[in-house]
Amino acid sequence: MKYQLRPSRLTRTKGFTIIELMIALSVLSVLLLISALTLMRLGYIYVKGNNQANVQNSARNIVNDVSSQLMLGGAVPDLSHESQGYFCIGTTRYNFVIGKQVNSNPTGYQTEHALWRDTMQSAGACPPLSLTSSNPSDGLTVPGSGQELVPQNMRLTEFSIKPITNSAGFYEVTVGVAYGDDDLLCVRGASLGRGSDCDSNQISANPNGHARNLQNPSGQVGCIGNVGQQFCAVSDLNVNVARRLQAG
Repeated sequence: MKYQLRPSRLTRTKGFTIIELMIALSVLSVLLLISALTLMRLGYIYVKGNNQANVQNSARNIVNDVSSQLMLGGAVPDLSHESQGYFCIGTTRYNFVIGKQVNSNPTGYQTEHALWRDTMQSAGACPPLSLTSSNPSDGLTVPGSGQELVPQNMRLTEFSIKPITNSAGFYEVTVGVAYGDDDLLCVRGASLGRGSDCDSNQISANPNGHARNLQNPSGQVGCIGNVGQQFCAVSDLNVNVARRLQAG
């Protein structure tokens, strides 16, 4: 008996063609791009929200500090020098500067202190302090009582205490705080050169005039609506405060 051997059939495994592979990589690339853009957008929202929350907290802390002195300090505030950048409530003294960004190593239009509060040894006299030193004080200052109320990279846009007419013992406290560099902030309604102070091109052409507008705001300070807005935030608070305690 003779056996005849038949050739075996080789099993062929079908793979991806180059075109199919390119299509798959293209789809993957699109998905990765969408994921990256989504993460960037989420990061943008987080940074902006965090900065806005910090600014609001800073403004609220300042309002609470001043309000507590007015309500519970028992003294009539000496506001005669408010236009010169300082005032006193009993033994508590506030020295401030408007429109300058706080920086530990100030340059140009920056400042090391924007709102310095200290406690004096006795009430009565209310002399100003120089905010150019790292620890402003004078012979009336209780040692170690000084504190800066505006955090780094923020600035005061407004700070005032006004007696409410026909309401003895009532005061209106207004506080404005902004976060961001000069080129991210502007003064609504203020002019700069031939255009608006909120025009980024005008700011680039006249940075000194823009910085002067921020230091003497004739309108509301806000953020410029362009690239970098997540690194800018503004908060304005206005409250009415009644003196609850009065010195006898």
